[in-house]
Amino acid sequence: MIYRKPVYPGEAYFVTDDNDKHNIIQRLTEAHAEIHSLYLSGAPVFTREIIQDVGQQLRKLEGKFGKVFIRGLDGVMVEFAIETGRILPSQPDTEFVIGAPFIYYCSIQELTSINDFSIPRIASSSLRIYHYMALRNKFTKENLDVVPTESLKDTKNIFKTNQKQWEDSEQCKQLTSIVQSINISVDIQQIVAFACGSIRDDSEQQTPRSSFQHVLVLTLRNILSKKQEDLGDISCYAQDPAYSEFDILILRENGITVLDDPEGFLKVDDSTLVISCAAQVPVRQITLDLARPAAMIWDRIEEHDRDSLWADPDSSRIRKMILEFYDAFEIPGGTENFGDVVLYIRRATDASTT
Repeated sequence: MIYRKPVYPGEAYFVTDDNDKHNIIQRLTEAHAEIHSLYLSGAPVFTREIIQDVGQQLRKLEGKFGKVFIRGLDGVMVEFAIETGRILPSQPDTEFVIGAPFIYYCSIQELTSINDFSIPRIASSSLRIYHYMALRNKFTKENLDVVPTESLKDTKNIFKTNQKQWEDSEQCKQLTSIVQSINISVDIQQIVAFACGSIRDDSEQQTPRSSFQHVLVLTLRNILSKKQEDLGDISCYAQDPAYSEFDILILRENGITVLDDPEGFLKVDDSTLVISCAAQVPVRQITLDLARPAAMIWDRIEEHDRDSLWADPDSSRIRKMILEFYDAFEIPGGTENFGDVVLYIRRATDASTT
């Protein structure tokens, strides 16, 4: 997932150093201590109920001003304003126009760290409302964030060319052999992929990364359908705000249904294979709070948290769950198109556990 436009974080956009900084840090420190205690007690950072509720509120307010209310980890409701259409100054001859709102997901690391966007009022909320911004000329109102696009025909050709390249690759053949040989004792009924990017990125960046990740979904669907003949068709879904109308059409033609955020997260259950490569949201923390998926192909779980914040981090909870309930299988080939990902399969002894 790549935020292709500037992002407006709401009131945090206006945070500046002030004389009350010591009090703010003290309040944040107290909030972080409470969050950390809740986390250690096993309280989820993300819940299906709250994610679904926030998604419904945003849909009801689509195109309108209003407020979204989100329950924090401490049980207190936090209020966020929808500011679509607001104008913010930029340079002398440019300005930002606040665009559509979206859900920003905070990892446990971000929730317990102090950074430039830290505000005591919203410290306990793992979901926040951010907006996309568009840069335009202040006088002519010309949009300066226009992203060059390929035609539908060219985009289809890019996808088909990269699909053939993947299917003919040694990496695909090795992965197919590995998955075919694994004794998968849990039923996989659907595949949900996150943050695979827009197919147009393959043209702009001269890499088949996005196409390969989407075709990986199709490859796994075909392999698993043959291994699980009695279960019928395996449904395939993808979620990424970067998708264009062309992406959605091409993916639909290939049997992948595109879901808006947060529907992809809500779709994940214990029968799901989750695919996520270097996402810019904490996909792993979200999905493992909501379900115990049948399998995951995502970034390698590390032994310790990184010293710096990053978008899709591990956590002590993730490491414990992976160690207790999943077997790991190396993905063959290089890391160029998928990153350092691993296939995790839920063990048979946990097949009936929710």
